[in-house]
Amino acid sequence: SIPGPRGAGTTGKPSAAARPDSGKPPFRPTYPEAVARYELGMRAFQQHRFQEAAEAFRAVLSQYPEEKELNERVRVYMSACERQLAISNSEPQDVEQRLYAATLAMNAGDIERALQHLEAVVAENGDHDGALYMLGVGYALRHDDGTAVKYLRRAIECNPANRLVALKDGDLERLLRDDTVRALLESTARTAIGPKRVPQSRLNR
Repeated sequence: SIPGPRGAGTTGKPSAAARPDSGKPPFRPTYPEAVARYELGMRAFQQHRFQEAAEAFRAVLSQYPEEKELNERVRVYMSACERQLAISNSEPQDVEQRLYAATLAMNAGDIERALQHLEAVVAENGDHDGALYMLGVGYALRHDDGTAVKYLRRAIECNPANRLVALKDGDLERLLRDDTVRALLESTARTAIGPKRVPQSRLNR
C-alpha cells in the first residue's frame, strides 16, 4: 500500500498533532458547567430575581475563572444586578419611591419587603388605591386570602376600575378561582360610589 503523508493516520487525514492550529481555545470539560450556571443566573435576572441572579454570577466568576470570555459577559450582568439591588435596598423617602421599591421587591420575590413598603404608603394615605391593590396581590401571593380580599375590596371601593384589573391579573388567578371571592369583588364594585378613574394599581412589572 502507498503510505500517506507524514503525520497522517491510516485514513490519510492529518492527525490531531499535524493539524494546523485553528485559533480556537481548547475545549474545557468545565465549560458546560459554567454555561449552565450562567444560564441559571440569566433566567433569574430576566425574572427580576436580582439577588438570586447575582449569586449565580458570583459562582461563575469564582468557580470558573478560566472561562474569560464568558466571565466578561457575567461581569456586565453582575453590575446590573448590583445596581438594582442598591435601588431596592435603599430606604425610599416618599410615596412614589415606596411604590417603586415595592414593585422591585415583589418582582424579586421578596413579598415581605414589598408589603412593608406598601403598608407605609397606606399608613400615609389610606385611600391610595394602587397601594391597596398591590397589598391585595402581595397577600394573595402569600396565601393569606382573607387579608388579600380585604385590601382588594378597599382598592375597588376607592376606584371601581380596579375590579377589571384584578380579573385580568395572573397573580390573582388562584384567589379568583373561588366563586365567593369573585362575587365579593363584583358586589364591591357595584356598590362603590367613588368616581371611576385610571387605576394607580401597579407600576409596570
